[in-house]
Amino acid sequence: ITAQSTSALIGYNQQCGGKSTPGCGAPGRACADAAWTGASCIAGHYCWRDNEWWWSCQQGESCD
Repeated sequence: ITAQSTSALIGYNQQCGGKSTPGCGAPGRACADAAWTGASCIAGHYCWRDNEWWWSCQQGESCD
């Protein structure tokens, strides 16, 4: 399973990964418990795993 690919900057509290991706299961849109491949949150934010269905851009620094 590979994560969805995206290149747009993602704003605060907006989805940046997870299984509830719109169109999940369609060609090129994997249903994965992961951040989207190439996902970039706006400056000063990182993609945080809320749960397997929803990852969102949150303020602060990544722990990885």
